[in-house]
Amino acid sequence: MTDNIPATPNCFRGLEMKTRICLKNRKCRDTTGNCLVRGSDGFPLQCVGPWAEDKHFYLKRYLEATREARNKYSRYGNAVYVDLFSGPGKSIIRDEQREILGGGLIATTLDQVPFNEYWFCDLLPNNIEALKNRIGSEKKGQYYVGDANVKITEMVSLLNQAPYDRYHFIFVDPFGLKALKFPTIAKLAELKRLDVLLNFPLMPMKRNIPQWLQDNGQEVALDEFLGTKEWREKIQTGTMEQQVTILLEIYRKQLLKAGFPENGIQIHKQISTVQIKNTKERCLYALVLFSKHPVAQKIWNSVIKKNPSGQSELPGL
Repeated sequence: MTDNIPATPNCFRGLEMKTRICLKNRKCRDTTGNCLVRGSDGFPLQCVGPWAEDKHFYLKRYLEATREARNKYSRYGNAVYVDLFSGPGKSIIRDEQREILGGGLIATTLDQVPFNEYWFCDLLPNNIEALKNRIGSEKKGQYYVGDANVKITEMVSLLNQAPYDRYHFIFVDPFGLKALKFPTIAKLAELKRLDVLLNFPLMPMKRNIPQWLQDNGQEVALDEFLGTKEWREKIQTGTMEQQVTILLEIYRKQLLKAGFPENGIQIHKQISTVQIKNTKERCLYALVLFSKHPVAQKIWNSVIKKNPSGQSELPGL
């Protein structure tokens, strides 16, 4: 079930720098997106901007807000956390030289009503090795090395073999638009009970749409992410915000086709989408929640009414 993974820090040799160089020009990162300098525990760190904490703020609030609903399953050992793009478990904020927990460690360190199992996937063996060491052996974990779009079939098949009714929370936080293909999301719909929190990468979409429209129908990353080329016909005109509306509506329809119920998908026209912005107030991506149960939407709507600064606001795009 778990792929062969190098034994321990030998796989991190060669990183001899003694001081942080997390600069705005991103010279601190290697080709995988990890920092060139190890974390305080000797394992890799993903190099991120400060907005990563906003994303994790909403993730943690949702996990805490759903503890009563999750308890119906966790008290019988049937609550499962799944992270398809786990990374090494910790990150460092550029310019601040401050380490923060990633989504997986946020989930495994919940104070109340913890999950019973944790399933992680990442493309890099080094990341999975770091994550395993950081989580430790006390938590029941399953670890997969490889492309999540390939591994998802095996993972869902095994999750569905459980003899009991289980609840799954799926965190889908790809490292870029090209990393996630829609059939992966459609495969998740085979699970009976699940909530999915998705990073919907708006920035690369906005930046590349003009070029993609000139590619004479050649398949591009957005086709694979949405699972359709329908956007090409509908997005030719309109403002950037109108284009975003179109993309989210197309994705909503794709989720319906995949098997998610209408009352579990309230994307865009409701208040179930929240923006994550960079330090220049430009929207990088949207966090979208979809589920097999309408209660999840009600909880999410409540969660995103408060922003990371503690202020109340009306979420949406």
